[in-house]
Amino acid sequence: MYDLAVDGLRDIKRFITLRRVARDPLSGTVDGSNVYFRTSYYPLFSSTTMTLWEGSTPVSSGSFSVDYEAGMVTVDVAPSAQLHATYDLSTYSDTELKRILISAFDEMEMQLTRNYRLSSGSATYAEATEDSTNIYVIDGSTVVDPVSGSRAFSTSRIQRGLFWACIEYVMSLRKADMAADGFMWREDRGITVDKSRTGPNRLAHLKFVEGRLNFYRMMAADEHYTLGQHYGEYQSSPATKGYLYDFEWQTDSKDEDYRGTLAGNV
Repeated sequence: MYDLAVDGLRDIKRFITLRRVARDPLSGTVDGSNVYFRTSYYPLFSSTTMTLWEGSTPVSSGSFSVDYEAGMVTVDVAPSAQLHATYDLSTYSDTELKRILISAFDEMEMQLTRNYRLSSGSATYAEATEDSTNIYVIDGSTVVDPVSGSRAFSTSRIQRGLFWACIEYVMSLRKADMAADGFMWREDRGITVDKSRTGPNRLAHLKFVEGRLNFYRMMAADEHYTLGQHYGEYQSSPATKGYLYDFEWQTDSKDEDYRGTLAGNV
């Protein structure tokens, strides 16, 4: 199953700006007993691995833990030399990214209503939130990987592509909300700063993203609705197969009726 808290955080790297911080000297007292140290910058992006050194010696990844939102590193054994870390700095915390992912999922459900849900449990359904450790995409209240056509959601590049387009759309909406802040600022003396195009440019970008989203929705619908239901091409018969096979003798009888010919010969 596709897990927003794992796979989603990994994939959202395509839409956010990450800055690689190399060999950052961590703050914290090196006294042989302190095990708590802090990065110079945070929040950190949790989907990439932090590399930690004690002096020039690498520290095993299993020998420390990281609070990515606070930038706090806790080591199992107090170091005897200053710690350095290499990590990815994120604009958003994991909690904020999960909110974006859940909003993008809701947008996807508005685009193609398929009764998909988000579950924090992998065996039984439990409603997921941005605070959940796992956020699985499931089929209704059944905790299984949803299937579109012959492919599961977690393995279909088309279905996940629609979800990624929804991520881009939701993040563009967040930027479009700032369009009202676009203004022209002028001083009586000195430089003039013209922001008059900020709003229109952001709205133009939003229109572009909407166009791509519509295209991806059509592709995802083609894969999901294999009988063309989304185009209105398929209409199920109101009659059962039994009726069609056993009770259509009236139509057959009329088609083979010679009474008109016989009546003409009389």
